[in-house]
Amino acid sequence: MTSTDQPPVDEGGRAAGAVTPPVLESATRSVAKATLVPLDVPVSDPGRALAKRGFVRQLGLRPGEVAAAGRLGRVSEDVLEVLSAYETEPGETAPPGAALAGVDVAELRAFGEALTTVRTSAAGARAARVTAAALAGLAANTARSPLGMLNLERLEMAPAGIEWCSGSTTRTTAPRSRSPSCCPARRAP
Repeated sequence: MTSTDQPPVDEGGRAAGAVTPPVLESATRSVAKATLVPLDVPVSDPGRALAKRGFVRQLGLRPGEVAAAGRLGRVSEDVLEVLSAYETEPGETAPPGAALAGVDVAELRAFGEALTTVRTSAAGARAARVTAAALAGLAANTARSPLGMLNLERLEMAPAGIEWCSGSTTRTTAPRSRSPSCCPARRAP
């Protein structure tokens, strides 16, 4: 057989006549894997009250801020009326977010930008950063449809026996050795 000749192989890619090692059941492992694939579905504006409520809650509206932002003229009176219910003193509980379901996301963004202007001039840079963070959160939460596919997989692995030595190693052997030193069955006496 020359160096270019390959030994015959069977359907599994193993050398013909090779013995298949036993599967070690005690060493079998499985890994659970889940992958979320978002669907690109057109996003409708009505609804998404939870994301909108999170935005308004993160703003932490104080009494008078909605009216001050409304004076800039970027938001409709209906939206300002809904948002004025969320102006609370520290420790007070804001109303539920159901009223925000009908508010347009673009108007909430416009309100957030107007509030950033108001807070920058009145309350300082920290309050403006809080508003900017809330705007970024609103953009992230409303950019895509909340629908998606969840792919669940289980990967199972089992070693197919232990191979001590194949006999075709390139390790250097001791001068008197006739076989590779990695193979205990073939060590020279």
